[in-house]
Amino acid sequence: MRKYYVIYDHKMNSKHIPRNFYYQLKSILDNSEAERIQYSAIVCYKNKIAVKIANLCIDYGARVKIITGTEIN
Repeated sequence: MRKYYVIYDHKMNSKHIPRNFYYQLKSILDNSEAERIQYSAIVCYKNKIAVKIANLCIDYGARVKIITGTEIN
């Protein structure tokens, strides 16, 4: 199964992350197959969702990396 890891810089442009960011991120996570695995890392199972989350982070001034991985069983 292919996974997309979105890793973002949680400091963003300001000292504190805006509350709006968390509300928007939560709505994306609730409506898709994605989950937060660490404070600043999210795993997604669809490329479209990973790009959507990355764009949200960029809108708030964060640096973002998307890493692709495959799970081997």
